[in-house]
Amino acid sequence: MTLRLLTIAPKFWPLVDDGSMRLMHWASGLRSRQIQSTIVTARWHTTWPSDAVCREVPVVRLLPPPKSSWSQSHFLRALGRWIILHRRHFDAIYVDDPFATLHLVSQTKVLQGLPLIGRFHASSIAASGEFDAASSLANAADGCRKLTRVVVPDAGSDRRLRSIGIPEDRIVRIPDVSWMPIRRDSALRQLGLHALAKVSGDLTYPQSNRLILTFGDITRRAGVELLAKATGKHLDEGKTLTVWMIGEGNHQRTFYELLRNRSWHRDIMMQGAFDSIEELLQVADLCIFPGEGCSTQYYFPTVLASGVPWMSASSSDVKSAVGQEYDALMFPAGDTQGLYERIDRWIQSPSEVEEQSEKARAYFLQQFPTEQSLERWSLLLKSLVA
Repeated sequence: MTLRLLTIAPKFWPLVDDGSMRLMHWASGLRSRQIQSTIVTARWHTTWPSDAVCREVPVVRLLPPPKSSWSQSHFLRALGRWIILHRRHFDAIYVDDPFATLHLVSQTKVLQGLPLIGRFHASSIAASGEFDAASSLANAADGCRKLTRVVVPDAGSDRRLRSIGIPEDRIVRIPDVSWMPIRRDSALRQLGLHALAKVSGDLTYPQSNRLILTFGDITRRAGVELLAKATGKHLDEGKTLTVWMIGEGNHQRTFYELLRNRSWHRDIMMQGAFDSIEELLQVADLCIFPGEGCSTQYYFPTVLASGVPWMSASSSDVKSAVGQEYDALMFPAGDTQGLYERIDRWIQSPSEVEEQSEKARAYFLQQFPTEQSLERWSLLLKSLVA
């Protein structure tokens, strides 16, 4: 029997970021466990249809999008009305955004006895940059008090909830799912280069160059300026690098001015967001995650599991995923010189980065298997509606 899950997330495809990519693959993965999600999200553009399907997962988009406190309250009212009209079609509700949880749990007439599950990830809230970090963490944690179960992906989030008195038996720890590793070899690299060139002429580069990718929002908090300055210094020294920034954000215009003023804009390029990164990872020589705690939900685990050499700002999420600190791979958050020096070591001798990346990958795949996480989600949801 298929379990019918209503999943609420203010941002979802075709908006592509770290959180929405995790959610998209999570919902798709649960289908193999006879759990059918319906994603209810915001309709961020009026030209978008109200109903769509993404990877066989139904998507419902509601107006208005929560761009301000006024529009957020109206969005949540529309969400409440929609749930009242359609709740008989679902067995449980999952809220992926902790801020929406606060408003939902106060509307007991909306729930009518349906189990309510929420996700709490302290690092993601702190790194979002959309709200004051301290008050957001406090409000989101407080909103978890009325949930049937709270799913946390790491020990830090678990400790945060316990510290404010959330009962231990209400907290369920399930690591964010690491998706199937993307295969990489010389033949697939050539196919990837060909496929990307067909998409856009901007997705080509001199094959004598080394290609560095970064995934995430184009914002100061995500570390794009730090990455540009570290790689730009190598460009100024005559190193043959190409840097592609995969993502979107509110810093794109001012960031492009920085690149243009330094004459880096032909080698460091913003390529937009992709809802499939397979070909990108097949052609990448190195992936860098310059923002502390950013892109750790989907992009970093996928890069790590695929065996792509990587570097990252040091954070608790990264250390948890790889088991220890790696000197060639991790640098202090905000340290432009530290990243510059590690890139320089990689240019001179890439084997150290490759070997440490492979060691980190082996630990990650052993500790965080995809099938185990999906099975734990399945057991949790089915136990609540039995």
